[in-house]
Amino acid sequence: MRHTEPPSAATWLLTHLGRRNESLIGDLLEEYRRGRSSNWYWRQVVAAIAVDLGKPVLFALAIFFIYRIAAHIQVPGANGEALAALGRTAGATTLWKYDLVTGGNLSHATIFALGITPYISASIVVQVMALVWWSLTDRRATPWQLPIVRLTWATAIVLCVIQAAGIALFLERLTRIPGTLPLVFSPGWAFRASTILTLTAGSACLMWISDELTGRRIGNGMLLIFIVALLSGVPATLMSRADPIASMAQVAGTLGIVALTSYGYRRAIEARQRPSVSA
Repeated sequence: MRHTEPPSAATWLLTHLGRRNESLIGDLLEEYRRGRSSNWYWRQVVAAIAVDLGKPVLFALAIFFIYRIAAHIQVPGANGEALAALGRTAGATTLWKYDLVTGGNLSHATIFALGITPYISASIVVQVMALVWWSLTDRRATPWQLPIVRLTWATAIVLCVIQAAGIALFLERLTRIPGTLPLVFSPGWAFRASTILTLTAGSACLMWISDELTGRRIGNGMLLIFIVALLSGVPATLMSRADPIASMAQVAGTLGIVALTSYGYRRAIEARQRPSVSA
């Protein structure tokens, strides 16, 4: 006697490991009931899961190569040799903490010097504000139905401008120190403006990629880009640390905070994409 239901273990794996595609599950169930074997059903499930899990891996590799390419593109007007010397000594200063989460781009003042950290900071601020607003109102709507995505983008851009201006002024101050290599060839408003525009555009590019990954359900974009940046910056940065265990503990704590933040922001994006139902 032939079973009318497919192997429950395979269905569970398809539901929990792959993307929950109701149409695919229904098609496989229909084909199985038409006479397909259990082995065929298992092969289809494994293939579907491999495709779903393979997409984030491929995009992670693509983002990794983007970070590696960006490591060789410095902001206009910066001295590449002097920045390389600064990057080699970044591990001995407080700069290493920020350099770690940007894949080593901060100490070299590349176009990804800010990374996606302004987006993460903005997401934390906006989500906390949304929860406070929700608790102070009559709670007729969930906090994820507020314009969290647009507010996060606006806050992140403001943070990018402020942080980019700080980096420009920091590089100019080091340039004026006697006996040191000039980090900036021509300090002034032109350098500051170009640095602000370049670094803000670089972070905005990462933010857009993050939202595309999340919106297309390929993966958790914010968390994925942050992990790629960590993998790009961990080896070189931790080698210069005297206490790598404590450093890794700080990295693990930061990763946990980012994971919680990105989960909440992902819910906000999904709520924005969900079609509204009129009463």
